[in-house]
Amino acid sequence: CPTEAGSNIVLLTTHMHHHGETFEVNLVDEETGAIEPLYLNEDYAHPLTMEMWDAPILIPEGKSFEWACTYVNATNATVFGGGSAETAEMCIMAAFYWPTSLIGRVTWNSGHRP
Repeated sequence: CPTEAGSNIVLLTTHMHHHGETFEVNLVDEETGAIEPLYLNEDYAHPLTMEMWDAPILIPEGKSFEWACTYVNATNATVFGGGSAETAEMCIMAAFYWPTSLIGRVTWNSGHRP
């Protein structure tokens, strides 16, 4: 997932369903392919929410996100995407961010400031 250079990530979380075993989010250097792990969740029902309001992750130029889920289907049924948490799967990453270019031009009312 390409990300605007200079983006400040302040919150990161994920969503997967019952068959989900792991959810990984990495920062990838688009030139070298080097991978920097950012997030690992191993509990589909209680995903980790990383809040970094005071120390955001700065995304430099040439880096992007990649994420992947690992699933285990112990049933005889085919698992499809979407729908029921018991019979289907999802692999969704959500992040709150702002570009560095907005610092000083935005009024923050949430109680948190960059």
